[in-house]
Amino acid sequence: MDELSDTLLNQLYRVNCPIKYEEENDRYIIDVRAVANCNGGLRFQCPLCLYRKGTESGFKARGQPFTNSTALYHNHGLGYGSRASHCSTQAKKYYNLADKNFEFNLVKDISYVSCPFKQ
Repeated sequence: MDELSDTLLNQLYRVNCPIKYEEENDRYIIDVRAVANCNGGLRFQCPLCLYRKGTESGFKARGQPFTNSTALYHNHGLGYGSRASHCSTQAKKYYNLADKNFEFNLVKDISYVSCPFKQ
């Protein structure tokens, strides 16, 4: 986890999303709380993607997020478990994840995340 950016680790701590590394699959797993949507599938508030009304994404042209951006929801199919990310390229660049293999693990509930990294 030493190669992850402090920006990413602080954001995951802020939104209470634990992250772990799977050596056998060479990927990071981010636990996110998922809830049922009206179509019977699951949706979750993405800890990385942002939305701002009137723009394509919640990020400025230089890659920084707008201060009034809100978190974006992703919809996934049925069942909890590991899912590939649908995050925007701007979000991946900002959090330095463009070259890293990561997935979201959809879970029903997440316990409190302690902060092992600097604030």
